[in-house]
Amino acid sequence: RNSVMDSGDYIDDATKNDHLSIEEGDILAYLDVQRILEKTGLRISLPVDYVKSCPYIFSFMQNYEAKKKLAEYFKKHQEEIEVVRSKWLWLNKKTVNKYGQLPSVNARFERLKKEAVDSKSALLMWVPPTKPYYAPQGVFKSVESFSKILVFSSWEMVPKMIASLLSYEAERLSIGKLGGEYFSERRYPQGRLTFKVAAGRAASMSLLSLVYPNQSLANLYNPLEYINAGITDIKTLERDLREKVRELLVPYRENQQVDSGLTDKTWYYLIPMLFDGKERIKQWLEQTTSDEKGFNAHKEALLALLDEPLSLGKEPDDLEETIVDMVLGSPAICALRAYEGNATRATQLAKVFRRRFNTPDATAIVELAYSRRKDDDAHWQDVLRYCKDGNFQSMLDEYFHLIKEGDTLDEKRHQQIIDALTLHTASPEVESFNEFRARISGDRSSKERKMRSNYAVAFGQTRGETEGVVNRKDSIQGSFN
Repeated sequence: RNSVMDSGDYIDDATKNDHLSIEEGDILAYLDVQRILEKTGLRISLPVDYVKSCPYIFSFMQNYEAKKKLAEYFKKHQEEIEVVRSKWLWLNKKTVNKYGQLPSVNARFERLKKEAVDSKSALLMWVPPTKPYYAPQGVFKSVESFSKILVFSSWEMVPKMIASLLSYEAERLSIGKLGGEYFSERRYPQGRLTFKVAAGRAASMSLLSLVYPNQSLANLYNPLEYINAGITDIKTLERDLREKVRELLVPYRENQQVDSGLTDKTWYYLIPMLFDGKERIKQWLEQTTSDEKGFNAHKEALLALLDEPLSLGKEPDDLEETIVDMVLGSPAICALRAYEGNATRATQLAKVFRRRFNTPDATAIVELAYSRRKDDDAHWQDVLRYCKDGNFQSMLDEYFHLIKEGDTLDEKRHQQIIDALTLHTASPEVESFNEFRARISGDRSSKERKMRSNYAVAFGQTRGETEGVVNRKDSIQGSFN
């Protein structure tokens, strides 16, 4: 990322004089390993560098001969199992379940954690674009130099450890701030971008604003034109767009029947769509397919509205502001520009982003970014604002530029984008002391509680990989690039 470097050098070795801070846990972890080997009499070689490379080493070394020999020994000597108990060598899942801060037991990992995740970066859903179209806002402010990190290790356990513990730290700094338990069967918080049906009626019509590729709103903003005109200040940009939106609203405001009482939410989703005309909306409805029952119910409700005379109630006070946020932050509208008018591909990409924003991680991030507003209607507007603040259009354009072959983005590259965004959270096997003890004693009543890796991911082949895991490697590579 040359834009954040002071020179043209590609290798930054500025940290070579910044020594690691060795703490008590580093020493005691190694001493505990030696103590256990002496107590058991096992002749296992565990070099110092081996122990230094991984915190909670016994929790992550499933495929290692040393761990297998320990398991064999304690199956024969179950009365000695307490010998292997150590808070320095096993991850405490009780602490994890409460989103507690893990003790520092490894200098190398602590340095990596300091570089890779903090209270700001934990709230980022994408790496900030190299050349934003306007100054980043919200949680993206002052993190312009944040970038991805690629870590190499000779030890098989290290990628899994890094993926698990960095992802946990990011989740602790996001979901953990809202409460709940890490290992809860029903993850918290629940998604707020679900197309709900209540009493047989579509109840989340405003969410269509996130997936409808509105051509009229897309036409209001051409990033290059604004940059060439010297307009890169977000307030100036929003003011100019607001004037354009106000002009489009004139005929609908003249048709408003009621200007008092409850706010009519139809203004949020139907009116911006009508800027495109009913025929284009109907064409989009016909071409957009889905297996999601809730979404299909909303399609039918929208089609019914188009066939009825337009009747508008009180206009929302923040209508113009919300439509401007759509222009700059709606995933569907930004994708429509990036795909140069291909509405089908834009819709497909927008639906993927809507599902991504509906995950517990993303829901928590948006809540924390905008004062934890509990109302579902407020949440979808906060998602628009989050995308606007994070220069969603610039991020998308940069990514498209990187993966394009020539001047076009063919179907293969489009599918590559979709695959990269649908990468599922991995659940690496991380064993606690209690789980190890249960396995040794044959106690099957103890349920294994797996960690999650999403903020950081392991890239590499391990012994016994299934074809599905191998295929995941391709998706990870596409996501990283």
